Amino acid sequence: MTLAARYTAARTLDTAPTETPAPGPGEVELAPAYVGICGTDLHIFHGDMDTRVHTPAVLGHEMSGRIVRVGPEVAGWAPGDTVSVMPLRWDNTCPACQNGHQHICQHLDFIGIDSPGAMQQRWTVPTSTLIRLPDTAHRLPRLRRRQLHTRHHPPRRRRMARPMTKTGDLASVLAGAGMNQTPMLTRFLHETAADLVMLAGRYTLLDQTALDDVLPSAQQHGKSVVAVGVFNSGLLSRDRPAEGMKYDYQEAPPDLVARARAIADVCEEHGTSLPAAAIAFPATHASTVNVTLGMRNREQVTRNVELQRSAVPQSLWDELRYQGLIRSDVPI
Repeated sequence: MTLAARYTAARTLDTAPTETPAPGPGEVELAPAYVGICGTDLHIFHGDMDTRVHTPAVLGHEMSGRIVRVGPEVAGWAPGDTVSVMPLRWDNTCPACQNGHQHICQHLDFIGIDSPGAMQQRWTVPTSTLIRLPDTAHRLPRLRRRQLHTRHHPPRRRRMARPMTKTGDLASVLAGAGMNQTPMLTRFLHETAADLVMLAGRYTLLDQTALDDVLPSAQQHGKSVVAVGVFNSGLLSRDRPAEGMKYDYQEAPPDLVARARAIADVCEEHGTSLPAAAIAFPATHASTVNVTLGMRNREQVTRNVELQRSAVPQSLWDELRYQGLIRSDVPI
């Protein structure tokens, strides 16, 4: 028996013995060394996701650690290897998976939310989720999965958070934090020396709450924002949003699906698509230096690059504001 930290009710955690299943075929047992606390974990802790999370729940989806045991039929991995875990497991059978969109799998298992996560002394996971890390990574207590597995599009405005004096000079950027809620990110910008923050899903075509705090704070302090989660967990990732698609990790309510469809209609009228506009929108703000997208295969990389390169006319933003589909104070 080993110990696990468990979420049991709103604002309540405990520690309890847990039975770690022996690794089966294609699985390994890990000893987590460091586990990050994500903004989603905070939402769970405050009880905001009780309709999805089954208690008692072992959280933790951003981690690094070592393999301690391998199961049968495991090749290429051995005890002692330093790894992180990509916390997504899809079924490869639903229509979304069959069309290469595993990130919006209709039966997606977000490990650490839908199934037990890394806040335990021993953790059994499939080898398909493993990411190999340098052997020195276990010494980095702030190492987070998100820092290791993001892929960047070329920024629309090629600038750094702080100007360099000349080509060839060395520069360091003190990163801050990445969350899908804005009050804590605003505090980071106000109260720390962080150069930039990663804003997840709070400056998108469906949610512009960052206009109230994070974005003006970044401008006030001369700091920068990296926009992620621009598809809001999937609802903005298709030309025509459908019932059952995800919004902020949960099934999108009908009113949001209807609003996304209305935005898609305006996009089509202006010669572009909803996903292309979703990528372009956050980059229109002066504080946004980069839009980062998660991709799982070559096809998604190709698609997202094409979407990022596609032209999105200024007239689209004007029409969306006029129709009240985005906020009237969006600074475009």
